[in-house]
Amino acid sequence: MEAETGKILRSIPAPEIRTHGLALDNGMLWCVGSNDRAIYKMDPKDGKLLAKIMIPATDPAPQR
Repeated sequence: MEAETGKILRSIPAPEIRTHGLALDNGMLWCVGSNDRAIYKMDPKDGKLLAKIMIPATDPAPQR
């Protein structure tokens, strides 16, 4: 997204159907997947999945 205008420049596929809680840190895109109970690290340029951190079932459900 172009910061000044809000124009969408490109899109990438989400790692799962209920992906939310997006964040950018040091050039990497992070998001939460509720269905898989995972946190994903992605390359924002092409959507390549770089890491998947599983959230144990004994922990609270991931939300935003």
